Amino acid sequence: MRISYESIGKIYDEIKATACDTGQSACSILIFVAFDVDAMASARILCHLMRVDNLSFTMYPVASMTQLVERYHERTEDIKVVILINCGAVLNIPKLFQLEYGDTALKCFVLDNHRPIHLANIHSLESV
Repeated sequence: MRISYESIGKIYDEIKATACDTGQSACSILIFVAFDVDAMASARILCHLMRVDNLSFTMYPVASMTQLVERYHERTEDIKVVILINCGAVLNIPKLFQLEYGDTALKCFVLDNHRPIHLANIHSLESV
């Protein structure tokens, strides 16, 4: 689903609520960051916000789609939120992360300024 800039605060609140709604003591957020300046700056801002809100997260820099998929499948803890910063808009995220097969507990947020945007990401109302 595509969102406007005005609803960024609501999206951040949804990230907090979804990540901490696991019944565990720690929040479960996985962040993938592309190797570019815009992504690094955005990740730094997001990480600062999460530290202020006492949210625990794991962040991986990724350079390619294969590295993104490998890192995603290496996850050991129960991840509820995946955030992709400047990587992922051109990929079919529901198919890549197997969200189309009933893993509805996972929510994926793509923050990307690259074009084109894969239509499966826009039309996935629940997961992406």
